[in-house]
Amino acid sequence: METSHYLHIASKPKDTMAFNKVYLINLKRREDRRDRMLRSLDVLGIDVTLTDAVDG
Repeated sequence: METSHYLHIASKPKDTMAFNKVYLINLKRREDRRDRMLRSLDVLGIDVTLTDAVDG
C-alpha cells in the first residue's frame, strides 16, 4: 500500500494479537509474496517473525 504525501497517520505499536508469536512462512524465491504480506501486516499493525519455507 502506497503512503500518501498529504496525509500522515501516526504509527501504533505492533501487536501479536494475543499470540506469543505470529509467523510468516514463505519460500525464499517468492520475495514478491513475502513483501506483499509484510506490507499488509504492517498496515494492520501485526508483528511477525519471518521463517523460510522448505520446498519439497
